[in-house]
Amino acid sequence: MTSDPKSPSPKSASRTRDHLANERTYLAWMRTALGLMGLGIVLARIDEILPEGMLGVRQSWLLGLIACLLGLLMVAIATKNYFDIRQAIELDTYHPQKWWILLISVVLSALGIVLIHGIFNVSD
Repeated sequence: MTSDPKSPSPKSASRTRDHLANERTYLAWMRTALGLMGLGIVLARIDEILPEGMLGVRQSWLLGLIACLLGLLMVAIATKNYFDIRQAIELDTYHPQKWWILLISVVLSALGIVLIHGIFNVSD
């Protein structure tokens, strides 16, 4: 029995799947970053939308700026992470990094707390 010369080797097929999964993960981080930047734009402009004195949104521009900056930071970190994982896949040395997930979880949780406090803190 001869193998089909056009079919990829099992190792090659696995590597291809790994690269495609890495790209999907990268795109998911990009969507999250874009969502953060979109939220930042809405927050920065919310005082123009809401009636005067509603919900104490005087500092909404600062919350919007923070969200936009976090989105930009996420783009940079996700891009670096993508290329690091790509190289690790090629060298067959990939090991999942938990610091990345923990960092993003902590930062986004902190942003959520700040947003909730900023939006629902009624100041006189």
